[in-house]
Amino acid sequence: LLTLNDIALRITNEKYIFIPQCVVESGRGADKDIAGVTVDDFVKKTGVKVRLLRKINTKFANNRLYRNGSLQNYVNDYVRNPLVRHYETFPLSA
Repeated sequence: LLTLNDIALRITNEKYIFIPQCVVESGRGADKDIAGVTVDDFVKKTGVKVRLLRKINTKFANNRLYRNGSLQNYVNDYVRNPLVRHYETFPLSA
């Protein structure tokens, strides 16, 4: 599972990144990942500006996973290049 610490390790010289909402949806509280790291802590640690992609929530991710098994490819693409805006353009399934 992807955590904010994993994303922090991949950041090189980015100033602004996009993070899917499903990364920070957990039982640990609002805007915390599964490790308990908040988005504010992540911003303080890395110094980058963060925009949460609210459309890509856990429900959306689960729909993608069960529909055609493409969630792994989707997450791998995001991890390779988190700065691409086209992740927000995915239509929501009905």
